[in-house]
Amino acid sequence: MKSADLPIIILSLILLSGCLGMGPLPGPVTKLEGIELIGEIRRFSQPRGIDVGPDGRIYVVDAGSDLFAVISPEARKMESFGGSGWRVGQFHRPMDVTHNPLTPSQVYLLDSGNERVQKVDLIEGRFSIVGSQTLSLSSPLGLDVDTLGNLYIADTGNHRVIRFNPTTGELMELLVGQLRKPLDVSVGRRSIYILDRTTLFICDRLGNMISAVKLPSGGEYSSVCAWGSGAMVADRSGRLILTNGSKMQILTDITLRGIYGLAVFKDMLYATYDDGRIRIFRLI
Repeated sequence: MKSADLPIIILSLILLSGCLGMGPLPGPVTKLEGIELIGEIRRFSQPRGIDVGPDGRIYVVDAGSDLFAVISPEARKMESFGGSGWRVGQFHRPMDVTHNPLTPSQVYLLDSGNERVQKVDLIEGRFSIVGSQTLSLSSPLGLDVDTLGNLYIADTGNHRVIRFNPTTGELMELLVGQLRKPLDVSVGRRSIYILDRTTLFICDRLGNMISAVKLPSGGEYSSVCAWGSGAMVADRSGRLILTNGSKMQILTDITLRGIYGLAVFKDMLYATYDDGRIRIFRLI
């Protein structure tokens, strides 16, 4: 484990809907007037998945340096764990991270290059491998946990999304035979969102499909994050796509170019970028 003081660059740039190139809105969606860029962290090589715990700590995995980092913004401190390798507590291109809402000190890490999921207890500082005899993953890219402690994994190389109970070992595949290249999965209050190339599948909490939303053409989509009664999708070409059922809102700005991972906590949006930065926005 390494610990370091963290320089956080505080910015003041307000991006309102008038200058964001908002697309037409076919009816009301979860309301977002704009975003305010308030902070930036430049300590990473290739940050990918990001999550925020209930205490405001930021969790991020860095695929470029094979590290898992815990950032405490108020203390301006960062602790990093891992390093390259295949042993427990080491990583090879980790791609996503999520905390367990049942036990917030437990964080799950998608160790994509090693085709496995690891769990770390931040109180004990102990790592373990989850479902090693059951999951059989292939180049997975997305990970989330629901309020019952079930894991959801975008098992990209196997063209599937699975729900896995770490306690019982029960495994269920969602949307069997319908997915081509699932990139990410996110669990909301009432729905499960699956990003499959240029389509966002929306399922109920039992895994039954509600709808399939075709995303705007020309996008390079990377991740999805449940938000309010809908979801946000990151487009690395410089857009955020907000959906609520079949309704859609599009935000476009140069500060969104290269965006990869998303996390929403209270009224804040946390995003990782291809150039190694984390940006923090206020939703307004």
